[in-house]
Amino acid sequence: MPADADEESGFLMTVDGFDVQSVAETINGMQLTPKTQKLLKAFASAPNRCMTRLQLARAIGSENENACNSVLGTFASKLIAALDEDVAEQWRPHGYFVNFVVDGVERPDLKIRPDPDTSAFVMRDALARALDVVGIAPFVELSDDLKLSMYGDDDEEDWDPLDTTDDPLGDIVAAEEELADLSVTEREAVISARVGQGQFREDVLEAWDGGCAVTGVSVSAALTASHIKPWRVSTNEERLNPSNGLPLVGTLDRLFDAGLITFLDDGRVVISSFVPESQFMALGLAHDLRLREARKELTPYLKYHRNVRFRRESSDDDE
Repeated sequence: MPADADEESGFLMTVDGFDVQSVAETINGMQLTPKTQKLLKAFASAPNRCMTRLQLARAIGSENENACNSVLGTFASKLIAALDEDVAEQWRPHGYFVNFVVDGVERPDLKIRPDPDTSAFVMRDALARALDVVGIAPFVELSDDLKLSMYGDDDEEDWDPLDTTDDPLGDIVAAEEELADLSVTEREAVISARVGQGQFREDVLEAWDGGCAVTGVSVSAALTASHIKPWRVSTNEERLNPSNGLPLVGTLDRLFDAGLITFLDDGRVVISSFVPESQFMALGLAHDLRLREARKELTPYLKYHRNVRFRRESSDDDE
């Protein structure tokens, strides 16, 4: 798999976009070869679920670094096709199915091997949890720093699905060091973006022709320019990038910000199980809602939102 494969196909939905139980049930229905089971067990059991290609190859008795690619790639392609054929169709033109189940990392501090090549793969969370459910390997938690590099800065420990507390001032104070080197004009623009005002709001609304990204409502007072990847964990560039924003009407904005709804790369809405279906009508929700346009420039940010912000009940149950 080329080093840039994750960059090329990173906008595509990964296994982390599916609930753990669905992944586990799918794996149970697959006929895994002994070599595949051996590789998955070694990979899932490794410290931080992190291994180089050579280590993965050695797990199946080979010194050829490329030996693991076909085994892991075949497994990944069958898994994605069984989970969702539409998502599989997205991946087929790219061919790097391995990226569906792993994330590439450059981590010299992990000291995985003695030579300067410190590139490695980390098994994605949903797959590791599913392998635990089906009894192939017990779940291994990632270290905090590796989890941060893959999934962003999001404390899941005390999360309350009904708590949508918003603290712009606290975020701005916490980011003081990042803001210190900016010019006065840049600093004002970045701070304004945090409170949904200024140039960021104008750019986001202009990108969507002045209307809600879902409903098309163009009453400006009813719209909020929401960051997809939250302001507090974004770079200053991302904080001002209109591709990191969606104009949404009030209720959708609050649900999106709380991680109770998210969007697939093709624009389809995904609704958290924390939202009772009996409340859908009152909230203006429906499973056929979607973004008015599926835009490629949004996909890295939507991927972050699905993997980090979106709330799945299974992620708590599987701890």
